[in-house]
Amino acid sequence: MKTKLMLLALIFFITIVSCKKENTNSDSLPPITETGVNTFGCKINGKIWLPYYKCDYFTNPCAEIETHYIHQNIAYFLPLSFGLGTERKVGSSHTTFSINNLHFGQPFVTTLIQGKNIFDSLLISYNDEKNYQSFGYQNQSKDSKNNFTINKLDTINKIISGTFSFILRNYPDSVLVTDGRFDFKIQDFCKCSKQ
Repeated sequence: MKTKLMLLALIFFITIVSCKKENTNSDSLPPITETGVNTFGCKINGKIWLPYYKCDYFTNPCAEIETHYIHQNIAYFLPLSFGLGTERKVGSSHTTFSINNLHFGQPFVTTLIQGKNIFDSLLISYNDEKNYQSFGYQNQSKDSKNNFTINKLDTINKIISGTFSFILRNYPDSVLVTDGRFDFKIQDFCKCSKQ
């Protein structure tokens, strides 16, 4: 009888220890950096939002973060089109955030300029459970407080980083995006989380 109780206790202990909580790293935003560390984060309606999508056998390996860059002129590094897609899936909660040049991959896009607010040249979209199948919240507002600034555009070391804050709308609703920051190497990149 003692052996059975010990065995049950051991199985229970192993089960508890092996059931780890998903590590969503949602307690703080990444620091604002300019070194190409491939980070992204912001606050949405005051709550920290970080990309998180756990890898498994049936998951898109680029589900959490995916970046793409297209050089508009093969002879020069600039102008440059870029696209960024991020997802956050924790339990049943699933949200997406994307930022693209208005005409990704097309000629005559706004040149990315360090220190300039390029909000009006972007298509930004955020989808949550409430409107996941619709167009979601988009940058339809011409508010002067909307800001997306490239703080560093290093064509030698291939780094793009910046900060952003803006209001996205899906009338009559809106979401407030603040304290946004990103820091990427200028190269195609994708990831999902191991934990």
